[in-house]
Amino acid sequence: MKKIIVKSVSIHTPQPEYPDIDSDVSGENRDDVLNYLVDKYGRQNVAMVGNVMYYSGKSAIQDLATVYDIPASKTFEVTKEYDNELTLEQNIAASKKIKDYFTKHPEMRDKVDKICGTLRGTSIHAGGVVISDRKFPLNKYCALQRPNDNGRIATLWPKGELQPIGLVKYDILGLATAGQLKQINQLVGHDQYEDYEEDIEVFRDVVLMNKHKNIFQFESDLGKRAFDDLKPMSIMEVANASGIIRVVGSEAGRHIYDLYKENVAAKQMGDEDLWKEKLRQEIYGDENYEICKKVLAESYGILIYQEQLSYLCVELSRGKLDFNEGNKLRKKLDKLGKKYGAIDHMQGNPVIIQKWHKDFMEIMDYYILPFIGVDGYQTKDKVLKAFLECKLDNNGCLPVPKQGIIAWMIASSAYLFSKLHAIAYSVNTYNMMYLKHHHPLEFWCGSLQYQYEKLDKVKNYINAIWKENKNAIKILPPDVNQSNASFKIEGKDGIRFGLGAIMNLGKAAIAITRERKKNGRFVSIEDFCNRLPKNAVNRKQLECLLYTSAFKEFGSIKQVFDKLVKIKRFDEKDILIADKIELAHKEADLIGIGLTFKHPIFQERFNCISYHELEDGSRENMAVQIRKVLQKTTKTNKPYALLQCIDLNSNENFNVFSWDNNEMGFVNGQYVVIHVHKDGNFITLRMSKNHENNKKQWKKYK
Repeated sequence: MKKIIVKSVSIHTPQPEYPDIDSDVSGENRDDVLNYLVDKYGRQNVAMVGNVMYYSGKSAIQDLATVYDIPASKTFEVTKEYDNELTLEQNIAASKKIKDYFTKHPEMRDKVDKICGTLRGTSIHAGGVVISDRKFPLNKYCALQRPNDNGRIATLWPKGELQPIGLVKYDILGLATAGQLKQINQLVGHDQYEDYEEDIEVFRDVVLMNKHKNIFQFESDLGKRAFDDLKPMSIMEVANASGIIRVVGSEAGRHIYDLYKENVAAKQMGDEDLWKEKLRQEIYGDENYEICKKVLAESYGILIYQEQLSYLCVELSRGKLDFNEGNKLRKKLDKLGKKYGAIDHMQGNPVIIQKWHKDFMEIMDYYILPFIGVDGYQTKDKVLKAFLECKLDNNGCLPVPKQGIIAWMIASSAYLFSKLHAIAYSVNTYNMMYLKHHHPLEFWCGSLQYQYEKLDKVKNYINAIWKENKNAIKILPPDVNQSNASFKIEGKDGIRFGLGAIMNLGKAAIAITRERKKNGRFVSIEDFCNRLPKNAVNRKQLECLLYTSAFKEFGSIKQVFDKLVKIKRFDEKDILIADKIELAHKEADLIGIGLTFKHPIFQERFNCISYHELEDGSRENMAVQIRKVLQKTTKTNKPYALLQCIDLNSNENFNVFSWDNNEMGFVNGQYVVIHVHKDGNFITLRMSKNHENNKKQWKKYK
């Protein structure tokens, strides 16, 4: 078996409960790993892990609506409000919309509750695998399935039913970052299996300059925010940041994020004791404080990791509970979060909040509250006391503590990350940062090589190269005599565009490079067509090469076009694109960006704000391509236009509302600078003070 890169392995759960074991391998090697396991242990001893899906109230309504031919849009309005924790009749009593729906469709009313809890279907876990010894074939101990004729064998039982018979779930996941690291290290000439030592200059460059593009775990807007806010300056702080950004979906999570932000900022400024002083204010009991300070030291007084929760359970109970019990606490809180969602979404619904509180307190009364004294039932804090006693206000809302051990437990039900997993992943993150700082040319070329068949990725990466490196790295256009199928380094500062990255080229890219390698350079367009007949490179593929300037060596686009017509590879009726703006559009469609025919707006876009930099309440210029213009009306029949846009700086897709009903005359495919206003989740088109100049500005790239 060939050598396979494995970049992270982490064990989530300690004995005596069986652990989940995660192995992240480079994406192209995942099937090799699975095949190796089958070869080693036998086909009857290796199986994917199955999932079993049961009907909830929402899914029962959805499937019944399909049977009764009820429009999906009407059903969605109902399922959006439906609470799976309540019976149908309770939901009807709580919502007029649900009541009206079932009044209109009474044939469904007696079926929903009966269907709930029954089997809906089976599926296969994304990466889960179980392995047995050859003496104990899986088919002797559990039910198996084969999802399709060519698919791998899978268990019919889910993970929870496999553990009691002694089977451990291994997650074997394809990680694109592992493949990229392998590719980049090969270009640099480094050992792909060794990690890099921490270098503060790497963090200063990548984090402080916010070069987050193509940095594992931090590519998104949330990742950019983490670099801006948390400024991680070590692998441990990267791990903390990767864990803490996962909790910002709830109010409790956002509060914890803000606390960590303050604490890590003070630590980085040299104040080693601020987080301890703030923790002291949260925790009233002296012994409880010392325990929390010790357990939460690496995350500056903030509970981020699953392991920290388990250790808190052990330490706060003074050894009465062990680590395994602590892990059970983590699982119960996780299950509670999945069952109910975030507590702020339940506020104002007394029935649900009381049910949640009852379940939450059952967990606390076993694992936490018997041991924490003044930080629990003996508290003098009025908010905590009201919470523990479930004293709802007149609006059906429950007072929720913002600090202290119980507040941490509430937030823990939203999400906690595995520390081992976070560190393993953050080593990968740092390796990417190291290579980006010390070897930017190889970093970007290797990344493009790994993703060269994905046009959106290529476009994103090249935009990031231009933005982060200015003119230090040059992207050279495709060329039938210079390009490989994938990207390659050319000269000291150039990356040559790969033929295989041109839209629609497919296998023709391999045929071209293979023919060139075998019989030498192409000396003319006639030579190219003689050596690569229609079955190797068809008419459409010739056009793609023509309009991306891959035939530039053989003359201008018009000259090559005329020759292709003359030798009968193009038809005389074919229309040549000659306008430079149209050529820029065509090239961008085929390779994602403009290399030879740069649309004027691509220079101007750097003076415009990116989508992820647009702040609530701001009015800014954005450089975009209009993907589609849709004419709409509001519920009160007021007309407006919905512009589906692509931000030319970040490659993000987003919508812009035009309440003037597209007075500016935007058209599909148009490149334009627009003036927008952001209000919450809505981005609307706005006029500048000088309407006519603004109008000309928008239309000049039409």
